[in-house]
Amino acid sequence: MNTVRKVKTRAPRSRDEIISKQLAWLLRHGAQKEGLSIDSQGYVPVPEVLAHNKLKSNKTTFEDLQRIVGNDKKQRYTLKSDDDSDPKKSRICANQGHSLQQIEVELTKLDDSFTDAIIHGTSISAWKLINESGALSRMTRNHIHFAVDVPANNNSKVISGMRNSSNVFIYIDKEKAEKQGIEFYRSINQAILSSGNSEGKIPVECFAKVVDRQGNYLR
Repeated sequence: MNTVRKVKTRAPRSRDEIISKQLAWLLRHGAQKEGLSIDSQGYVPVPEVLAHNKLKSNKTTFEDLQRIVGNDKKQRYTLKSDDDSDPKKSRICANQGHSLQQIEVELTKLDDSFTDAIIHGTSISAWKLINESGALSRMTRNHIHFAVDVPANNNSKVISGMRNSSNVFIYIDKEKAEKQGIEFYRSINQAILSSGNSEGKIPVECFAKVVDRQGNYLR
């Protein structure tokens, strides 16, 4: 007897989700390529953002940006304004996740008083590549992203730094990493970031443990 496999389908993205995705790409990766005026902290004037074709195609307004920034559970963006009613006096930035090399977002270095876990969330397939390569790499981004908890925990303190879909969790031994000159920082939206060593990597010997979502040890 043939069985019919149920295929999970993703619900269509809402307008706000589409705008947020376009906004994230523009502020994290595309601003220079698209000719936008981006400063060293990653801020772009709101009028330039609203005038970009990606945002114009969805008829994005200043009020849309205010709502999306305010409702974003991961606090991906910061909107600064001298006048909340005037987009001409406003700037917007992504709080982390940039691949633009000149961007220096507001970060606080973690010191010895930091006692939370440092966890990188990934997938099974990505973990196999990480393990085979011998290191976690920042790849094309400026930083490797971490959280202090896992999304599966009902009391999770995760705001940003890890995808909710992650099913492999790499716990970092902060002391071992720091002995190799690797530094860790906290972003304005509470993600933990590190640029890794001189090669942009955190070697596997700096991993305290690696577990899957069921708690099984992978390393």
